[in-house]
Amino acid sequence: MRIPIDSIADPSLLIPDPIQVLLIEDNAADVRLAQESLRGAGREHVRLTHVDRLSSAVEHLASEKIDAILLDLSLPDGQGLEGMMQIHMAYPHLPIVVLSGDQDDSLALKALGQGAQDYLKKGESDGTNLIRAIRYAIERQRAEDRLAYLATHDPLTGLANRTLLRDRLEHALARARRFNHPVYVLYLDLDGFKIANDSYGHTVGDHLLQAAADRLGACVRRADTAARVGGDEFVVILEATSRVNDIESIAQKILNSLARPFEIQEHRILLTCSIGLVGFPKDGDSVDQLLSHADTAMYRAKEAGGHQTMWYTSPDRSSRTVKLNLGQDFRKALARNELVVYYQPQLNLRTNTVSSVKALLRWNHPSAGLLLPAMFVPVAEHGGQMPAVEQWLLETAARQYQRWKDESIWSFRLCMNIFSWRLSSEHVAEEFIRSIDGMGISPADVAVELPSSSIGVDLERGCSIVGALQRQGIQIVLANVGTKAWSLDAMRRLPWDILKIDPSLVQSSMQVPADAAMVRMLMSLGSDLRRRVVAEGVADLTQLKHLLSVGCGEATGDLICPPMSDQDMTYWLTARNSPPAFRAA
Repeated sequence: MRIPIDSIADPSLLIPDPIQVLLIEDNAADVRLAQESLRGAGREHVRLTHVDRLSSAVEHLASEKIDAILLDLSLPDGQGLEGMMQIHMAYPHLPIVVLSGDQDDSLALKALGQGAQDYLKKGESDGTNLIRAIRYAIERQRAEDRLAYLATHDPLTGLANRTLLRDRLEHALARARRFNHPVYVLYLDLDGFKIANDSYGHTVGDHLLQAAADRLGACVRRADTAARVGGDEFVVILEATSRVNDIESIAQKILNSLARPFEIQEHRILLTCSIGLVGFPKDGDSVDQLLSHADTAMYRAKEAGGHQTMWYTSPDRSSRTVKLNLGQDFRKALARNELVVYYQPQLNLRTNTVSSVKALLRWNHPSAGLLLPAMFVPVAEHGGQMPAVEQWLLETAARQYQRWKDESIWSFRLCMNIFSWRLSSEHVAEEFIRSIDGMGISPADVAVELPSSSIGVDLERGCSIVGALQRQGIQIVLANVGTKAWSLDAMRRLPWDILKIDPSLVQSSMQVPADAAMVRMLMSLGSDLRRRVVAEGVADLTQLKHLLSVGCGEATGDLICPPMSDQDMTYWLTARNSPPAFRAA
């Protein structure tokens, strides 16, 4: 594509003086003519360097900065368009103005079609026209380069776009097949970006993406390709790296880099990222397969809590089919009453009483059966359906809780997850209180459980919002404590009432001394601060006895009671009036 001359308002204003021009001409008279013409037009506009051979031109271009070339088509070592093509192929972004004594107009058209920016006949242009032709040639070349760049690069971050990514991955695979070496693909998604974008606006979001792209680029080599393929999704191609440990080291370097706080327009924003990893030929033999499988691995990393790397593992055909259809199916889930609420109690081990019952979202999928939130919440968030889903969950659980209160079954709190999208609102406390108050529930009846991803965007902002909820009488629960999801800084600065120890730490504390020490430390922390600590995922009596021995006061898990439907939970709570099943003694 060429830019029409009349679309450039004043090319002389766009190019700084002097212009560095290389004249490739072997006829001394024509050289003098060009020099005289330029001198007559004002030599200060152009600094002309002359060589008389293509070979000399190539040597000069390798060491000197040149803005444009004036090229004769009749040279001792380059006749006709072949000579021009040698220069153009070696320096495709350098504008060429052809000078020729040939009167054949068809030659001019061929030269323009094969890369020249302009064509002038010798003796028919004065110095002013020659300078103008050079300036227009430079601007046309710049316009073409800009259009080519925009076609292959993301305009916001400057990284490769999906088109260039696919092209480079195709070439990388071709080289890998030829030389029998692996190629690796990393698929990244920023954890918490949507909240930052919603909270601070798209301008801050754009700056955040640019800063993240800069950090990503600094983590990979110049020979590697980093691309932006979606809103907050990036892909890296790693070639000429054969050891898996090296790939994992690069992925960890990216995780660490993106986890450092971003300072954007006086906002201190915390992000993490999830990375999916695949390798050729083990995980796919085509561009589409590798990108799809890397995307799948990335979603597994997100579902596992984010801020981690996962290698692709091949699912069976049925689970793959379900995954592909989840987005389409979930749009109809609410209307078809497919969402359900399960409940799981939390037991005070000292008094053997139920301290709270947690409302758990489930999807009763028509073909896949009962699905956990990790399978469909990312789909709902991506489709913008979480506000409606969480409001439905709140209303459904509140109605059931009110029924339990009316029936005087037990005195306990209702515990609910608070999803990331809700914490993007500055008025979350007022909105949440208004919602539960409308259903006749007091804030003192409610505990909200915060996953680390809900706070990761901006700790200062998170402290303010969570503090507003706590001041209304709502208990604040930090979930999954003891994993890398929560930093000590966040635990120190956030207002909280209850810590829930992650099930993985509860289980590993039975075999790993360091993990056992971590559990004891968390128990001691709760005791010193006069706050409660709950062990999650208690699965057997051995675990329960071990937790009691280190001072655990509350627990939840399948040993105590697995998640149940509302009817089964009502029956279980009613049965608690019989002699208790667990004693702290």
